[in-house]
Amino acid sequence: DLGPPAFMDFPTVSPKVVGRENEFGYFAPFAKEPSLRAGVGVSNSLRKYRFSSEQPQQEQQQQQGQHGEVGFPQVHQLRQHGGVSSEEHHYGEGVSGQEGIFVPRPGGVKEDDGWLLVFTFDEAAAANGGHHSELRIIDAQNFSGPPAARIALPQRVPYGFHGTFVPL
Repeated sequence: DLGPPAFMDFPTVSPKVVGRENEFGYFAPFAKEPSLRAGVGVSNSLRKYRFSSEQPQQEQQQQQGQHGEVGFPQVHQLRQHGGVSSEEHHYGEGVSGQEGIFVPRPGGVKEDDGWLLVFTFDEAAAANGGHHSELRIIDAQNFSGPPAARIALPQRVPYGFHGTFVPL
């Protein structure tokens, strides 16, 4: 199951598989209603996709050639072959988030062994005069469960803040 249809942005994978075949991908689906304050589309969840490699390589190449870039049409085709499943991590009512940044667990073996870091903003708190931003840490292997950690931030993190994780 791919979950409900949605426009999505900010795709990411584990840095261990960038540029190579991957089993998992993470996306930010846009909420149906724009942000109260920003007037732009925002995401109220992250979605994790598991891609199957059961589809024959020749068929994958034919689909990629038919649809041009790998993107929603490609994913839609894979859904028809039953090769994709998904799960969702919802932030909660009135809370919007940005892109997820994947951080691999040190010594982790599996591709999804790590966390996604995401900045969230509680618009309901903002409507009451607060500026409630958090850094949420989501366990990629317990994706639809509660965050592994929620860190309240003293300052509002604006929509459009983008970043990446670089191990030192």
